[in-house]
Amino acid sequence: MAKEVRSSLIEKFSELADPRILLKTRHKLIDIVVITVCALLGGADDWVEIANWNVSMKMRHEFAAFKELFAWFRCHPRAD
Repeated sequence: MAKEVRSSLIEKFSELADPRILLKTRHKLIDIVVITVCALLGGADDWVEIANWNVSMKMRHEFAAFKELFAWFRCHPRAD
């Protein structure tokens, strides 16, 4: 469902005109808009919380690759 919401947001906001100077942009406008909307729906109230939300989502995605390894450690506790 999250992918459906994200793709729907991208479709809705993809035609926004980007008023920024192209050579000085670091991120796509659509990425900023979608991240901002998702963070606001997740309870963020300001730009700092939006940035923190984005970082936490990146960390969740990166650690998802290690989910099986973490599960193995929970099932096989260290014997001291």
